[in-house]
Amino acid sequence: MWLPDVQYHFRGLDPDNVSVHAYNVLTYMFDNNCPIESGDHIDGLEDGEMSINVQWNVQYEDALIQPPRMVLDINTGEYAAGQRN
Repeated sequence: MWLPDVQYHFRGLDPDNVSVHAYNVLTYMFDNNCPIESGDHIDGLEDGEMSINVQWNVQYEDALIQPPRMVLDINTGEYAAGQRN
């Protein structure tokens, strides 16, 4: 089974909490045969914990860094940094 890398570009979030979030997202994707599609929403972070009260948009796009590959970009909403297409 192919699993994409996940990509975040953010400001104002604790990187440790984002790392745990990425681990949880990838574990979910592995356990459920990669069900996340572009345009879906996933639980975001609230007070450092994953919360259904915060929904973040996701989309597949080209990675921002090498090597060239498709990644699942997680848009952190109000904490997002940079532009998305």
